[in-house]
This record gives sequence, structure tokens and C-alpha cells, in this order.
Amino acid sequence: MPRVALPAAEEGEYYWDDLTGLAVLNRSGVLLGEVRGITQHGAHPLLRVARPPAAPGPERLIPFVAAIIDRVDVDAGRIEVDWGADY
Repeated sequence: MPRVALPAAEEGEYYWDDLTGLAVLNRSGVLLGEVRGITQHGAHPLLRVARPPAAPGPERLIPFVAAIIDRVDVDAGRIEVDWGADY
């Protein structure tokens, strides 16, 4: 289905495709990586975040829930989260 055929997302709602590629930063301003995709695991979606080259390691799975997601700014290309760099 072409994107133009979809209704506009409501305030605070996002199409998963809009989140793919966004940078993920924690409250300390540490770059945790980039959203590579989103997967649904029953209770809530999980952001699949690829770590940046400077901090290689396994993909992070960050719950896409209000308690963790502080701000989504699609225009700025970033998601701010309450998530430790060592998680």
C-alpha cells in the first residue's frame, strides 16, 4: 500500500516505518544506536537498535513504552529514552 493512502498519524502515534533509521539517545546524551526495526512481543513493541560503530556489540531491544520513551522527534531524526548505556 502506498504511504499516501494511509491516514496521517495522530499526535503521539507513529508508523513504524517513520521510526526506522532514527538515532536513539539516552538522558545523558549517549548515542545508543540507530533503530533498525520494530518487533511486536505481546505486551508492547520493541525497538531493535543497532549499536554505533564506536560501541560495537549485540543489538539492543528497547521497549517502546511511555515509561522508557521520553521523546520521539521524527523531524530531528532522534528518539530520547530512559535507558542506560550499559543495558
